[in-house]
Amino acid sequence: MPTVRGNARFGPPIIRIRVLPASPELVNNPGNFGSSGATGVDCRALIDTGADGTSVTRSLAEAAQLSYRGKERVTGIGGEGFHRSWIAFLGLYDEEMGPYPYLLPEPLIALEIKSYPAFDAIIGRDVLMLGDFTLRSNGDFEWHLR
Repeated sequence: MPTVRGNARFGPPIIRIRVLPASPELVNNPGNFGSSGATGVDCRALIDTGADGTSVTRSLAEAAQLSYRGKERVTGIGGEGFHRSWIAFLGLYDEEMGPYPYLLPEPLIALEIKSYPAFDAIIGRDVLMLGDFTLRSNGDFEWHLR
């Protein structure tokens, strides 16, 4: 299984991911993303252990051609509101596994966030709980997926 590594000593824990649409080909066979014609979009994602779910900017959702689901009721730091949502697959990069991302086995619901200069997506506990996340005192982090 993949291990995602990085360092957050001088900034937030940000990793490179690939966001892909939940096409029928991928839903039926997630390991087949290369031949499904769905290439997805690479972007930077903030690992946020305090976020309940995963989120993407609208521009990323449109660039990755994600399927729009409608609006979802969300309660967060800014209070309660309704946010757009999309269905997406996430691919995680592990340097030891080569140039192609490891595609998570299930699609997920991604809620809309505003645009930030440092990242286009937030990885929340819904995805982090698929493995073990460790942050060390020197800023090094590892996320071992099961």
